[in-house]
Amino acid sequence: MRPKPSALIVSLIVVVAAEGVSAQSRRQEPVPAGSATIAGVVLDAQTGEPLADVTVVLGEPRSMRAREVKTNSNGAYEFVKIAGGEYSVMAWSPSHVRQCHGATDLFRLRCVYVSVVPDQERSGIDFRLVRGATIRGRVVDPDGRPVARAYVWLAGQVISGRPDVTRSDGSFELTNILGEDVKVAVDAASSPDMPRAPAIYYPGVLDPQEAETVDARPGAMTTGLSIVLPRIASNAITVRVSGGVKADDLVARLISIQPRMTRRIDLSGDSTGTVRGLQQGRYFLSAQAGSPDGRLAGFEVVDLVNDTHDVAMALQPAGRITGRIVARSGGLPPVDGVRVAAAWVDDGIEVDPLVPDHAAVAADGHFSIDGLFGTRALQLMGLSPEWQVHAVMRSRSDITTTGVDVRPDTTVEVTIVLSRR
Repeated sequence: MRPKPSALIVSLIVVVAAEGVSAQSRRQEPVPAGSATIAGVVLDAQTGEPLADVTVVLGEPRSMRAREVKTNSNGAYEFVKIAGGEYSVMAWSPSHVRQCHGATDLFRLRCVYVSVVPDQERSGIDFRLVRGATIRGRVVDPDGRPVARAYVWLAGQVISGRPDVTRSDGSFELTNILGEDVKVAVDAASSPDMPRAPAIYYPGVLDPQEAETVDARPGAMTTGLSIVLPRIASNAITVRVSGGVKADDLVARLISIQPRMTRRIDLSGDSTGTVRGLQQGRYFLSAQAGSPDGRLAGFEVVDLVNDTHDVAMALQPAGRITGRIVARSGGLPPVDGVRVAAAWVDDGIEVDPLVPDHAAVAADGHFSIDGLFGTRALQLMGLSPEWQVHAVMRSRSDITTTGVDVRPDTTVEVTIVLSRR
């Protein structure tokens, strides 16, 4: 037996192969046949009792092929008629944490390979499996009613553990847990007019930093855990858009930075829409539409504390940013294929990084971006790696990091200065 630098990686691949494919496909890819045998016994690490029906997997690292057997009533297993070579051996059960032969740290599956030669019978490849921790509890709403069909999972440094879905009485059971600083989290189901529900952490907080840890030491049993979902279902933002535009021609969105979320707001015939089930925090609302005279836009920033918030948003002619790109040393840098993006930012953080407004740069270095509102930070896409942005200037003010406030129906002129790296 000798450790290999790649044993950790190989063992994990073997686990995936053993757990992620069907028994039929495993039979189609057996370990190489031969005349050697590897055998051992699997015991409970705490009681010393033999463990029956434990899954043991033999992995052949060169081919990534595997064979699986179950322990008998005496905890014994054996792999017969295998070729000579080096193998990883792993064992686990629904109640006991996965272990790799030779690993001295349960938090790192670093296997020690087992070597056999033809006709050799290698015994004593034994395991002492650690029983995982168990956590039982209930998920209830703010009024103490059970919450069914909520997804309960583990956060933190989790090595092992199975998630669960709450039953009709709100109960759940998490088994075979091993980890450090483990926290229990809940994802409750959302209704159609709600965004994806945020994770709720025991005992019922939104911030994982405020969550309480749960005992996940080997064999620990925690019962009676109660997770109370905070009252966020009634938290809502209603937006009322005015500006003489039909609701069908409007695009309204609600965005949050933390947690990152973007949701289109469904508007009724009177251009009113509501999003429910929001946690406390800062939200960005925008509405845009086209008109014969150009694009219209409106936006608001809402700090939601609790309950509901009504927002009246008036559409106004959108602003624009125009400018040119120049080299710091003078002249025109290469701009073929370059685009200028105007990212909407709040305190230096992009509000919606996936959908920035942008425009192509003309051959003479000029550009123009329409339909803008709010504070915008300029970025270049498609720039040659030999060049970098030295500064973004508005008149004599450097707006590289601060961005520029684009007011309705105004044009902001900027100069983007490039320098060679």
